[in-house]
Amino acid sequence: MMNVGIIGFGSAGKRHYENCLVLGYSAEVHSSHKKSTLQQKKYDLIVIASKTKDHYKDVFRFKDYSDTFMIEKPLAMNLTEAKKIKQILKNKTALVGYTMIFNPMINKLKDILDKNKLGKINLVQIHCGSYLPSWRKGNYTKNYSANRKMGGGVLRELIHETNYAQFLFPNPIKKILGYCAKISHLKIKSEDIGLIVFIQKQGDIVITLNYFQNLPERYIKIHAEKGTIFCDLINKDLKIFDEKNNLTYDKKFEFERNDTFIDELKFATLISAKKEKIPSILSMDQAIKDLGIIEKIEKNRN
Repeated sequence: MMNVGIIGFGSAGKRHYENCLVLGYSAEVHSSHKKSTLQQKKYDLIVIASKTKDHYKDVFRFKDYSDTFMIEKPLAMNLTEAKKIKQILKNKTALVGYTMIFNPMINKLKDILDKNKLGKINLVQIHCGSYLPSWRKGNYTKNYSANRKMGGGVLRELIHETNYAQFLFPNPIKKILGYCAKISHLKIKSEDIGLIVFIQKQGDIVITLNYFQNLPERYIKIHAEKGTIFCDLINKDLKIFDEKNNLTYDKKFEFERNDTFIDELKFATLISAKKEKIPSILSMDQAIKDLGIIEKIEKNRN
């Protein structure tokens, strides 16, 4: 039986704990909030699901409790701490919790793009916008998402988009542009809008993120020479149009958001059993690169 130690019992930690039970794993939680501690000294997998600001100290504290770690995104509060985590775990195996890489729509889109039937890609538009007060129960102003010093802000909270953009379009990034600011009425101490631009040889990628959008949207639009792809990640619909705007592909996906977390946990199990290797997109090196991109954009904070 898989033996899992979970550090932190917020929304992510609770989800991982419940999913462990669904999969028949043995799971224990270390959480001051839950007033519980790990009862063993060795686990098949340690999941770091504490607040982003606590990742570094928690990795250091529990580094000897397992040979395999799964660390929630973002890897750390900043680039410096992320590099220290990599050094602490240099003799361990660690993957970063980018669950969108387990989303079947993202993987189908990756398959489509790899076949390269739409010709040169001119522009990719990636968007994720929703209303922060609707994310979780309770006072949103007290949540870490609302405080940059606790790891909040759209660039870090919505780092999935930065990550999966590089999964779908792995060509070297020639130049990175961006901007972030706090512009809405929300009573928060973090950025509520972010813009990231990747300049690549094969088309430019524009990522827009916000906390203040009443109508939630999460999509990918790909404008190519021979057609257009629209991937609606909320309504789970993937459409392809040819150059004359004729609909040539239309698929509705049937899955739940939690399925991606289940698949992620199963994959971590295979990693622990040495039956799978960590793909580069889920590696600490990639997570460090992602944080580097964000810190570059934050220098242009308004």
